[in-house]
Order: sequence, then C-alpha cells, then structure tokens
Amino acid sequence: MDMRDRIRQRLKELGKTQAAASIEAGLGPIYLPDLFKKTTTPSSDRLVKLAPVLQTSVEWLVTGEGDKSVLRQEKSFFDLVDLWRSLSTVEQAALLKHIEIWSGLKPSLRSELNKYVEFLQSKR
Repeated sequence: MDMRDRIRQRLKELGKTQAAASIEAGLGPIYLPDLFKKTTTPSSDRLVKLAPVLQTSVEWLVTGEGDKSVLRQEKSFFDLVDLWRSLSTVEQAALLKHIEIWSGLKPSLRSELNKYVEFLQSKR
C-alpha cells in the first residue's frame, strides 16, 4: 500500500470526497484529484495540512506506520503555524528572543507581568 492508497483509505473511512478534503486542508478543490492523476509526491507542507483533515499522522500517510487514526488537533495550532510562516525571518528571530526571555523569568515575575499586560489590555 502506498501513500495514495492510504489517503484513499482514510477518505473512504471518513466519508470525504477528494475535493472536500482538499478544500478543508486549504489546498484548493483540485489538489487531491490532481495528486491521484500524477506521479509526484506531495510536499511535507501539504502533508502537514492534509493529515489532520484525514484524522491521521503524517508518519502514517508516508510510511503506513504509527497511528492510523488520531484525534484532530485544534485548528488554532495550524493557524499558529500559518502565522509563523507569514512572519519575516527578522520577525521570527525577534519573537524567538521574546520567548527565550519570557521563559527565563521566574514564575513570580512572569505572573506579575501577566497581570500588568491584562491591566493594559483592559484599558484599550
């Protein structure tokens, strides 16, 4: 069984059409129909978008190993990934620096800063 067979299997098990799954993954309605017509292999970016729609893991799609059925992750995770990708490399570096600084703070100071941020947000 190859990757296309595994994708077909999950579509059938979930009662989804190729077009519907393609749209739900944000890949456009003809992505999966085209994939089945061609001999190309999908990119890892596309598999990352497709796996949750098929409620499976990228590992299972690619190798057939690992969990075939997994609970779908919250869409907010994928929104976060898309947001990260939309940032420039400078913005990504700045965000990573902020995370590094924030994670190094003592919990008590982090708590105080959270309260201050909430206060500022309430004044908007």
